[in-house]
Amino acid sequence: MNFRILLFIVILLVELNTVFGQVTIAMDKFSSPFIDQFYSEEFSSQKVVKWSAQDSIKQKILSELSLDPTLNFLDPKELLKEKISALQKLAFQKDKFQKPNSASIKKYFSNGFNKDGTIEIESFTSNKTLPYGLSEQHYTRIYANPRVSMFGLPFQSDLYYTTEDNSYFNTNSISFSFDVDAFKDQIKNKSSDIISQKKKELIQLSDFNIDLDIYKNDINRQKSALNQSYKSKLSHMEEQFSSFEIDTAKLLEQLTKDSDSVGSNTAAYNKIQRTVDSSNQLKQQFLDSINYLEMKYQESKNRLNQYLVIADSLKRVTNSVEQAATKIITHHKILITESANKTKKSKLGRLKDSINNHSVIRKFISTIDEFEVGLYNPFYSKNTINGIPIKGLNVKRASANDNLYTRISVGNSVVSLNRFNFESAKQNLFSRHIIASKIGYGEEYFNDFYLISAYIWDPVKDQDENSKINIINGVGYSFIVSTIKTDLELTHTFLRSNNDVSIYTEAPDESSFSNFKNRLSFYGKSKIKFLKSSNLKLEFDQKNYGFSSLASPFLRNDYRSYSFDYNQKILKEKISYSGFYKYFRDNISNLNSSKNEMKGFGITAQSHFKKKPNFMVSYTPFEQGNNHQDSLLKTNNKFRSLNAQISYQKSIDKHFFYSIILYNLATVEYQENNLLQSNTRTISFNQLYQNNKIRCNIGYLNSITNPSIDTLSFNSINASVDWKVKKFIVGANLQHKYTLSDGKMLSQAIFIERNILKSMSIKFTSGYRYIDQIWGMNNENIIYGMLNLRYQL
Repeated sequence: MNFRILLFIVILLVELNTVFGQVTIAMDKFSSPFIDQFYSEEFSSQKVVKWSAQDSIKQKILSELSLDPTLNFLDPKELLKEKISALQKLAFQKDKFQKPNSASIKKYFSNGFNKDGTIEIESFTSNKTLPYGLSEQHYTRIYANPRVSMFGLPFQSDLYYTTEDNSYFNTNSISFSFDVDAFKDQIKNKSSDIISQKKKELIQLSDFNIDLDIYKNDINRQKSALNQSYKSKLSHMEEQFSSFEIDTAKLLEQLTKDSDSVGSNTAAYNKIQRTVDSSNQLKQQFLDSINYLEMKYQESKNRLNQYLVIADSLKRVTNSVEQAATKIITHHKILITESANKTKKSKLGRLKDSINNHSVIRKFISTIDEFEVGLYNPFYSKNTINGIPIKGLNVKRASANDNLYTRISVGNSVVSLNRFNFESAKQNLFSRHIIASKIGYGEEYFNDFYLISAYIWDPVKDQDENSKINIINGVGYSFIVSTIKTDLELTHTFLRSNNDVSIYTEAPDESSFSNFKNRLSFYGKSKIKFLKSSNLKLEFDQKNYGFSSLASPFLRNDYRSYSFDYNQKILKEKISYSGFYKYFRDNISNLNSSKNEMKGFGITAQSHFKKKPNFMVSYTPFEQGNNHQDSLLKTNNKFRSLNAQISYQKSIDKHFFYSIILYNLATVEYQENNLLQSNTRTISFNQLYQNNKIRCNIGYLNSITNPSIDTLSFNSINASVDWKVKKFIVGANLQHKYTLSDGKMLSQAIFIERNILKSMSIKFTSGYRYIDQIWGMNNENIIYGMLNLRYQL
């Protein structure tokens, strides 16, 4: 009986070794009662046996599942640690161009002056005043244009000073204005850098997404392998346990019989009883091992599922960062496009909206669009303030929160653009006062509604009857619908002299409404873009007889005009052609007995080849006449202009050639004077050659008039050359003009230039001019010299 029991125990140990692969564990922990059942050694305690078995099973199961119990080497936070760290930086970084932090704003403020401006000093002297030179015999002028950057907004400053008193250029001035071109370049460069950076980040994110997909596939394969291993081991252990139960049942049955036979042999009975207890313990441990295997399987499975959850979360973050990067790329592409179109939002709005306006000063500076002090030429609209120089202050402020903008101009303007007298003493050209304002909503000049008001007056001195008061009020609206851009403007003016004498003495008595209407101006323009390469422009303009704007001195009044203009490009924009028609009529008030009409059209064709010769041909006939009752004053003239041009440029290595030939024939036909014709024909040629050492140019011009006019019939030749010799640039130029009446003007000059410092250059120019029988001068010799100093900031 004892032999059969011992044999069963040995077979059982072999089965356990098959299950757990740890014979040493079974021998160490369970050998005492099985090696010699008659020894007095006792079983290990229940607790010790249980923990020892669990530790061996843990090692076995972890080995089977290929999991390290001390390292989470499959955790994505460990495997993808570096890429997750990079993802965190991308997810939390900010677009510094859109939202600069305080450090970047401080940098902009502390580095206000950029090193790309220039300062130039020019000193001139001659033995006589140059004819039509608009300058004095001796002078010194200073030009400076440093660029200033405040909070990332670039401004262009210009300084002009001269020692001249009696000159058209005696207007010392300083101006400070928003630098649109620099800001456009800034937007383009910064946006391009950001786009390039975001594209690199998108590549990193795409790679990380690929890594996450690979990782998820590996984890799913691990789950599949774990599940197969678990099912295989569980099936095998259940089979072994079933066999063990059968053998144990037989053993218990035999032990029961043997216990009945031992009778009063207490020692033998106790050993049999211990064997029964050991069998029951082994059965319980078998069940515990199965439960432990299931528990570790669930733990491993849950851990792998947790890794998948983390991977999915990382993918969502990655996709979110990708979307944000794509939006930023789109945003900055729009900025580049809008800056190229010179729209307001590309010009200031988007950057202003992005600046952290924590202080009042910073907020105010961010809303300044233009700031000019000194001499400037403001443009409000075509019919209000346009074309006059003003000496004073011009400010444009655009709101950072909405599309409202305000423009204010205050200063003095010229009384007349043709009142300058070269022979007079020191003159005050800027004696007319002006105050003007413009308030608009939208993008100025593109898509806005605006109101304009201006007050212009001359100071009353010695009851000067030419002193005037001018009040201008206007309203305009510009809008874009699809491919049609329309500009509309209605303007009213009031003009009177300071002595209260009306300048419209011939005007009939009128009602208040009629008087108001006769001081109006109506203007409208529409530009229609049909295709990418064609557009049509329609324009209407009417000025009633009472309209007058001293701030736009070249405007006429009492007329109506309209025009049509069409442009088209063909052959992949290599050839363009255009045509227009214009009609003009004055005296729409019928205050005069006659009216003048002018009508005409024009056609132009031009090529735009890169490597072939280019041409341009235009023909423009006009007809002008009136219906005056007096035949001596009645006119019906015809004007025709024919222009032709051929040009060609070629680059060979470092050599550049450019040639151009122009021909113009202007003919005027006086129909009321027996069809008498007058024409002017000009032919010119110019040739340019340039390389990295020398630049030379030569040109010829021939002008013939019929009937002959001495000063307009001439031959002219001009030439210039610049040559780099070591650290010097030397050059010369000449211009010789000979008229058909034996008049001549011979002008020649030489110069030498050299850098005396890294950022400073000096230039000396000396010239000689001989004039005879031209401009009323006879046998005049003029010698002059000039010194230029130029410093690059």
